[in-house]
Amino acid sequence: MTHAMKKITTLAVFSIVLALILYSVFELFEDETEQQGNTGGEYDVSGNPEQEGTAIIPPEASEGTEVGEQAPNISLETLDGRETDLNAYKGQPIILNIWATWCPPCKEEMPEMQRFHEIHGEDVTILAVNATQTEDDPANAARYIDKEGFTFETLLDTNSELSDAYQTFSIPTTYFIHSDGTIQSRKFGPMTYEYMTEKMKNLD
Repeated sequence: MTHAMKKITTLAVFSIVLALILYSVFELFEDETEQQGNTGGEYDVSGNPEQEGTAIIPPEASEGTEVGEQAPNISLETLDGRETDLNAYKGQPIILNIWATWCPPCKEEMPEMQRFHEIHGEDVTILAVNATQTEDDPANAARYIDKEGFTFETLLDTNSELSDAYQTFSIPTTYFIHSDGTIQSRKFGPMTYEYMTEKMKNLD
């Protein structure tokens, strides 16, 4: 075999090896991307209040309204069919919680919210806003609240107006709103009674 032929053969072998390496890297990258894409609907329900919630719109979206801004006033429906809005509660501190019946972290924190409501309900109003448009059945919220015996105020976000206005990208999401209507802080993921009690100190 001539020197030229040997050189061509060596180059051909090198090209094949390089192609195989690039293909392997590409396949590995695709596998990792798929794994990342498939974790969006999973959640940790271990009881850790710092866990993230369940995505309902793309995480690229902004993380809601800013602390210090006036809370958007949105008209919502109560479980008994009345129309109300956030201004109806202005003048009192509000814990505004966005939740859904299909969301395990939401269900995890609701007994904590009920405990807080029973102890501090005269001083702080809990508004549990159901992301109704994400429910399989709009009646799910009322059935769940009745079944569990929760007595805090529950409102229905039937057209996602509140979720859109607050740019909510995950649930549960909670806004702690001062009596003057400004947002004092916000929480992504489930809360504990102790967490709500601590936040309450800054709402007066």
